[in-house]
Amino acid sequence: MAIARILRAVLHQLAEDGKLDSAVVAEFLESQEDISGDKLESILHEKHGVSSFSLLLAKAAAFELPAFPARNFQLTEHTFARINKDVCREHSILPVGEFGDYLLLAVADPFNLTVYE
Repeated sequence: MAIARILRAVLHQLAEDGKLDSAVVAEFLESQEDISGDKLESILHEKHGVSSFSLLLAKAAAFELPAFPARNFQLTEHTFARINKDVCREHSILPVGEFGDYLLLAVADPFNLTVYE
């Protein structure tokens, strides 16, 4: 299986949302080429015209999470109290809340595993 399970879910979601033809999804799934999330995203953007926003929504659905409209988030003096602003910028994350001792983060790319380390 060349396409990881979560990437398969993203492809299926894009087709369900009408952003990608089901024949294209089938072509990806039948391919024996190992493909990373970054490479798949690049192909979807360049060859199939899938927008970044459509990919964001499909990724959120694949992870069974709501998409977070970070553009509307209001920063305060407490936003970066527990995590360095440069780290957030480097990994494209945004601290959006706290739950007890846990910090709630909005992550631009849930496939970037280095963020979770």
